[in-house]
Amino acid sequence: MIPRLHERTHAPRDPLAEALARPVSPNEGLTEHTAQLASVLAQLADEQAGPLATVRGFVEHVAYRIASQSGAASVDTVHRLELIARRLHAIQQDLDTTAAHLVQRRAATPSAVQRPIHRVL
Repeated sequence: MIPRLHERTHAPRDPLAEALARPVSPNEGLTEHTAQLASVLAQLADEQAGPLATVRGFVEHVAYRIASQSGAASVDTVHRLELIARRLHAIQQDLDTTAAHLVQRRAATPSAVQRPIHRVL
């Protein structure tokens, strides 16, 4: 659990209730929001075309270019850039794992109770 520095002044669903101009139940829209979040996280974590992969690749490229220069300052900068690239990669992996869990959770949640149909003869 993430510790909070400040107490919340509103419930997480208050902005939705305000936009709809009506009260919102705690689970209303949860499935849609979960699916949307999973999609966004998967896009962010995409190793081929995701924005984090692009930034990480750029950081690695700059580190490589700086490493080809000489000087003690460049060694420190390269080390810092490599650490940033590693952290970005770890964030990508966390986002990908979280997106997969959200999708699995959504698939495991029944959307409606299935009732048997009784035919009258």
